[in-house]
Amino acid sequence: MPGRKKLRREIYRTDFDEIEYRAQLLEIAISKASIGMNHYTPHGEAMMQLRKDLRKAINVLGNRPPDYHRHNGHMSPDEGAWHMEIERKGRELLPVETDEDALDG
Repeated sequence: MPGRKKLRREIYRTDFDEIEYRAQLLEIAISKASIGMNHYTPHGEAMMQLRKDLRKAINVLGNRPPDYHRHNGHMSPDEGAWHMEIERKGRELLPVETDEDALDG
């Protein structure tokens, strides 16, 4: 009888990519819903908090600093390269699922 498999400490890169994609869709929905809203109401504050918590969770899962934020404004080439490097290094540290792992799941 085989022994119990050791639990992983990090999610697989493919799982992270899926979560990050879905989080981006949720962020778009939050932005759309908050247009024209008073942000100092319980609903507005809840959406702002959800957005912050979502960003922090994605950063931790992607091996980036928890307060990392890539703004969508104009960036210099050096600043853009710095952001790409942070994101690349974090993604590289995530384990890749092997065929053996897929069979166990």
